Amino acid sequence: MTVASSSGGCGNTAPAGSFGDAFNAAGGGVYATLIEATALKIWYFPKAKIPKDITAGTPNPSTWSSPFVDFETSKSSNKCSVAKYFKKNTIIINTDMCGAMIDQDWWDSEPACANKAKDCPTYVAQNPSAYADAYWLFNSIKLYQQ
Repeated sequence: MTVASSSGGCGNTAPAGSFGDAFNAAGGGVYATLIEATALKIWYFPKAKIPKDITAGTPNPSTWSSPFVDFETSKSSNKCSVAKYFKKNTIIINTDMCGAMIDQDWWDSEPACANKAKDCPTYVAQNPSAYADAYWLFNSIKLYQQ
């Protein structure tokens, strides 16, 4: 999964196993985000490798491995301004069956999809039973502030 911005903002690639079938097969995991005035860092830990300080409720990012997202204003190679692009953040949990990643060109290029319907919205509308087992399961969402 790659997250990027066409407006010159910030982008990154999520690590293998941190989403989709591999994420589910591993039993999930933990995403941890650190946001400060000049830095945004994001870590992903598979369920089997969640740091003990997280499970104890006393997260200490200074003891963790390198984050997969590291936007820090002081790093000269980083052109992502945390102050400019990350303001008034909210968490939105959204299951969008035909989101921006599934445009018509993508749909048409995937035989497994294109052979089922003319486009994603049509497929979803005509096949609700295909999503009978689609759900989110969150153990918790926690916010820690200094």
